[in-house]
Amino acid sequence: MRTCLECIPCFFNQIIRTGRLLDMDTAEIMDMLGEFGSTVREFRMDYPPPRSAVRLYDMIARHAGTDDPFKEIKQESTNNALARYEDLKQRINSAPSRLSAAIRYAIAGNIIDFGVASKFDLDQELEDVVDHTPAGIWDEEKLKREIAEADWILYLGDN
Repeated sequence: MRTCLECIPCFFNQIIRTGRLLDMDTAEIMDMLGEFGSTVREFRMDYPPPRSAVRLYDMIARHAGTDDPFKEIKQESTNNALARYEDLKQRINSAPSRLSAAIRYAIAGNIIDFGVASKFDLDQELEDVVDHTPAGIWDEEKLKREIAEADWILYLGDN
């Protein structure tokens, strides 16, 4: 995936959402929008959007005066997820296919991304993704075979 022109307004919206999430005043958010706007021409459109967004979040961190502007909300999200752990574990263990259920809950967990959306209903998102969203590619039998043949598995999470 490459950065495209349609990504640019999204970056600006991320500044506004993040600034509001961090309770920054309008003047500070405007300063960040101006600073970021002055760098847009330097963007490499052949980079993927997350790589381009690094500059954006470095700038936000600098303006927020912290290395981790999302520290509090990440902790809140972690606590929220841990409060659901036993229920979700039971749902996975009682599912017809534990692997399928675990994968779907992992996909649902990926919605916890405050750079993209600062407000969402976690319970509703879990239900929507797990129970109602068809997978684009789903070859569970192939995955099971490959897991059975693997010496090790590398699982990367980004949230």
